[in-house]
Amino acid sequence: MPKHYENLKTQNPLIPVYFLERMFEDRRLKRELGDEREFREWYPSILRLYKRRRYMLGSDVDKAQLRKKWIMPILNYLGFSPEAVTRIEGEKREYVISGIEYHEMRPLVLFKFLDFAKNPEISDWRGRLSPQKEIQLALYYSDAKYGIITNGKSFRLIGSDPITQGYIEVDLISSLETEDEDSLFLFWNLFRKNSFVPREDGRCLLDRLIEEGRKNSIEMGEGLRETIVKTMEKLMRGLIRENEWLAKENLYRVYEECLVFCTESSLSYMPKAPSCFL
Repeated sequence: MPKHYENLKTQNPLIPVYFLERMFEDRRLKRELGDEREFREWYPSILRLYKRRRYMLGSDVDKAQLRKKWIMPILNYLGFSPEAVTRIEGEKREYVISGIEYHEMRPLVLFKFLDFAKNPEISDWRGRLSPQKEIQLALYYSDAKYGIITNGKSFRLIGSDPITQGYIEVDLISSLETEDEDSLFLFWNLFRKNSFVPREDGRCLLDRLIEEGRKNSIEMGEGLRETIVKTMEKLMRGLIRENEWLAKENLYRVYEECLVFCTESSLSYMPKAPSCFL
């Protein structure tokens, strides 16, 4: 059964949501994705941590305490031990970050920690970059391919492409509060350190998932094109035969297929229904 993520947010997603919902059914990926038995061992630990700390998780929590008692323990549970690095040197300025996880002496993931529930797309002061743009540019000037922004409430995974500025974000607090195991299983698979560590071929699990997600989108697009061509042929035959019912039926099918494709590919444009159905 496809998984359903109640607490997932995306923008120009690194991996299409349609693919994320079905990737655990892909036999080719099953050996690389985290085993559900491992997740079952991890899940009670983070749930206990949340129940111990939720009293302090609010807008008035001190940033240092949020980092020490909540963010860092979560990262430790995910396998990270980031070093406190605060600056990445760019061509004309420095970019502020909170830490770097290294692997074999090379930067693996950049981290940026925010105040609780702070929006990563809003700057603190006029003229200053938003946290999202800042870590995106920090990635550009570093050797790391991925970054993680967290405000304690949600964790956002960011790629190094400064143009698309795509991300996948999981609302961790809501997932724990509602015990949404599907969203937590996705969080554990995408955000744990093992997903960023390169395999023998030099690619990490996230690289592989992004590649497979793109292939899946292309295949969906080709399938949609074939369906539309066949349906338009039936539509024209219906019009030629002056069969209004058949024409409307096939026109509706074209609209429905386009709507499904736009939804599953996470496109921002949604086609409007033909006027004959309004």
